[in-house]
Amino acid sequence: MPGMHVAVEDPPTSDREHTPRVWRAHPARERPAAALAVIAVIAAFAWLAAEWMDSAWWAVFAAVALLAALHSFFFPSEYRLDGEGIELRHGPTLRRLNWSDIRRFDFGRRAGLLSTRSRASLLDLFTAMHVLFPRDHRPVVEAIRSRLSLCRDAAAAAVHTEVLEGRPCAGEH
Repeated sequence: MPGMHVAVEDPPTSDREHTPRVWRAHPARERPAAALAVIAVIAAFAWLAAEWMDSAWWAVFAAVALLAALHSFFFPSEYRLDGEGIELRHGPTLRRLNWSDIRRFDFGRRAGLLSTRSRASLLDLFTAMHVLFPRDHRPVVEAIRSRLSLCRDAAAAAVHTEVLEGRPCAGEH
């Protein structure tokens, strides 16, 4: 399909909790008109920087700074969901969040936010994982919700077992 550059593995229902789900997101490639518009805006800001500062080096600096700020739009990201957590590979970097550490999942049609904080915070800019979805976001959202639900059920069962066996729960002494 033209313009579709995202592949999502969709394992059979019985194996979904154990089989990794992998997809690749590359917004600039998926939306070439938006990419051209963003490049035009970057070029305009670079030109303005060169004019105002009377140096071509400021144009280079402005262009590099804007490209760096928009790296997740221009460069591909690969995501992997498995039984342990979610992994984001973006260029040479690898970031992983375990399901047991995730406290909040906010999402829209194109992207989601997995946070280790239960309430929104400015720290989410540094600690949360921004997840770009494929065109059909529903299977990915369902997989994340399912894995978070399984993790919470397992944690609740572990706490329940500890209470029944007379051991203190986490945070109690």
